[in-house]
Amino acid sequence: MADALLFGNARKRSVTHSGGIFQPLISHPNAMGRSSRKTPEEKQLGSLLKRLDGLVSALEAMGLDEYLARRNDRKRMLLSNLALGVAKGLGMAVGFTILGAVLFMLLKRVATANLPIIGEFIAQIVDIVEKKG
Repeated sequence: MADALLFGNARKRSVTHSGGIFQPLISHPNAMGRSSRKTPEEKQLGSLLKRLDGLVSALEAMGLDEYLARRNDRKRMLLSNLALGVAKGLGMAVGFTILGAVLFMLLKRVATANLPIIGEFIAQIVDIVEKKG
């Protein structure tokens, strides 16, 4: 049963107490000669089973079984991480290029504005960059 939960087969099964992973211990309150009163342990067990059922339902709604199946497939995980790394690298390269171009244009405008001290310093930087580029 645990393998079914971990490897994606759990979505095909019901998680309710009546026909799913958790089978009820007692099908009727009077089963096996017991009275209709529940002992504190049975009440606590029922409460825990309800909470556990809710937890399993929440995990299945999040797609944890699919995530674990994907994570256990090393080839797919390697390709996914490779593609993610390439995309991040290209995104950073394009982003820094655009940011550098905007910063360079801004510095060029400040240099042409003829500000006393800053303008001369920025003009020298722009000249150095243009000579090397």
